[in-house]
Amino acid sequence: MLVSTHAVHKPTKRHINFHLWHGASIKKLGAMEDRAEEELFKPPWEKVDHIMSYSETYTTFLNACMVTDPKKYHITGAPRNDFLFTSNGIDNLKRIFKNQVGSCRLIFYFPTFRDYYGEKQGDRNYKNIFGFEEFLIDEFDDFLEKEGLKIILKPHPHEESLVLEYFKNYPLRNLLILSDAALVGHAFDLYEVLNAADLVITDYSSIYDDFLLLNRPVLFAPVDIKSYSQKRGFVIESFEDWVPGPIVFNQTSLQHELVRLLDDSSYYSAERERVKKLQHRYKDGLSSQRLWKVISEIMQPYIH
Repeated sequence: MLVSTHAVHKPTKRHINFHLWHGASIKKLGAMEDRAEEELFKPPWEKVDHIMSYSETYTTFLNACMVTDPKKYHITGAPRNDFLFTSNGIDNLKRIFKNQVGSCRLIFYFPTFRDYYGEKQGDRNYKNIFGFEEFLIDEFDDFLEKEGLKIILKPHPHEESLVLEYFKNYPLRNLLILSDAALVGHAFDLYEVLNAADLVITDYSSIYDDFLLLNRPVLFAPVDIKSYSQKRGFVIESFEDWVPGPIVFNQTSLQHELVRLLDDSSYYSAERERVKKLQHRYKDGLSSQRLWKVISEIMQPYIH
């Protein structure tokens, strides 16, 4: 048996491919993506034998994109999400950043990548970390200082080198950049530090769905949603009505919503609970055990 989160590979027909995928995406993938008219459609997951799922919602969305026998799906929850319940994220983060973390409230920022298989999607700029048209760095730094906040920017692995180059000398005192090299150097998975976050900001990254398991706030800064929707698109109608948090397009709104989300636990709590119930059948940190039970049952006939 081969267990993977990305590649679909079977060296022989005797091998079994169990696919975990890597997120509860609402972005179009596979069969749902716009393709050239002359391009012949091929089901993306013909060689996959079993697929991990979060819920019936997850199965429906993913199978619309990957088109395979729905009986292949096993609703166990994602093993990586167990880290959210078991890891000491703040201690792990302090091992990476030492005393730079301190006792601040931590905001993790996860922008999704725009270079999708060599094709640029969306028209976000990189004049500042959020891609706003106007951004006053000193004002934002003073705001973070006053509120006792730090921003931890985690670039998407597919464009990390680009982001690191853009922001390596960025004059924002209360910004820390979490690289894959830092995680690998300390033998950490990203999800072993994620529960250190008091709040998550993203544009379109599916990581917010997993973060909902912690019952903590999320905020969305989809600065290029019009062009991104036209180029990539979503499997839901509409993004604005689906996401369980405020949507901001400028610095003033960002600062206002950050304060409200962090100071008022009831703000958007009903929306977060609604999406969490839709996306996650299990909310207990025992997904690895459930998945292993399924794997053991599948492999039982091959054990002598």
